[in-house]
Formats: sequence, structure tokens, C-alpha cells
Amino acid sequence: MLRVLFTLVFLGWVGSVHAILIEIGNYNSIGGFVETAPYDGNFDNGTLKNDSTVASFSIVASDHWWSRVGLQFELPEIQNIDSASLILPFSSAYNSPTIEVNGYSGDGVVTRTDVVIDNLIGTFELPNLSNPPIHYVYLDVTNFIQDLLVDLNNEYAGFNLRIENDLFATNTHDAYLWTGRIDHFLDGNIIGPILDIQTIPEPPAIALMGLGLLGLFGFSRRRKH
Repeated sequence: MLRVLFTLVFLGWVGSVHAILIEIGNYNSIGGFVETAPYDGNFDNGTLKNDSTVASFSIVASDHWWSRVGLQFELPEIQNIDSASLILPFSSAYNSPTIEVNGYSGDGVVTRTDVVIDNLIGTFELPNLSNPPIHYVYLDVTNFIQDLLVDLNNEYAGFNLRIENDLFATNTHDAYLWTGRIDHFLDGNIIGPILDIQTIPEPPAIALMGLGLLGLFGFSRRRKH
């Protein structure tokens, strides 16, 4: 009997913990954009790189060169989460850049217009980095992802990364986002940008764990008598 009760508690606990790790689906879901003259921040003139063989994409701000990065992750079919983190690996950075992260509802394909969307959801500062080892940034995006999941029409979470106030930069700042190209695999288990979603306990799991705990409580009282 006691073994059964412990099993119920264990199954309830296991059922309540679930992590969903979402990687970039394909090369259409990640892109680096480099603007060319005239430099006006609209990225009307520029080039898009989204080749799956590219090891890293540059995020640059200077007085003559801007580049930004777009990412999209396919969302799971759930509506409620406990937390969500955007995990970003960087291979190098210069002048301790502050990175702005803007969020939007995507469609699975990164385009030019994605990198000019302004919906700031977080910032972080990178230390000066020079090649490996990879430096990982963990950005809390719980509220943004929860808002997207409430509307079931949102199938992708989109992010664009840029240097803070990049169009007004007077000094050159740059960072290189590691994309996890297979033949350039470095250290750790994360080989590219990851969206880490932690789900909340499902009602059946909570009920199962509660049933087990109540049973244990009753069992202990009976043994005392």
C-alpha cells in the first residue's frame, strides 16, 4: 500500500514538470541583415544572409554599417506556461555592446521587415568576447510568449536583435550570434539559439499528486493509532 502511495506522488510530481526546448527550425527561420547606402535604418537597401552553413551572424552598429539578426521559433500547442527563456550563444563581441531584443508574431520565414519591428521586450550587455568558449545569454521572455500562446493564431515567436540605439552609434559595437553550424560545433549541449519553455502543472497531475499526499497522510495517522 505504501509503495502505491509513493508511486502516485512520484507520478504526479513527474507529470507536473515539463520543459520544451525549441530550436531554430530551418535556415528560413534565422537571418542576418546588412544595410547598404543610404543608411537610414529602414533596411530598404541591404543583403540578407540565411544560409544554413553560416556559423554566426553579426549584429553591428557603427557610423557607416548596421546589421541586425532575426529569429523565429515554432510555438507548441499549449496556452499556459510557467516560464520561458530565450537562450542566445555568442562567439565574440567588441566594445561591450548592449543588445536590444524586440518581439513579434512570426510566420516561419525571416524577412527584411522583421528586423525593423519595434517592440522592445528586453536588453542585455555582453562582455568583450574573443572566439570560444561560447558565452550564453538567458533572457526572460515569459510574458511575451504567454501573450502569443493565448492567441492560438500565433504559430511562431519572432525576435530581432540589434545594438542599442544602433542608428546613432558613434563608435563601432559588434557581436556575433552563434548559429551552431555542425562542422563548427564547440562546447556544451546548446548548439544554437534556443527557446526554453517550462509548462505549468496539468490538472490531472496535480490531482494525482494530491491524492498520493492525502493517502500518505491518512496512512501515517492510521499507523499512529
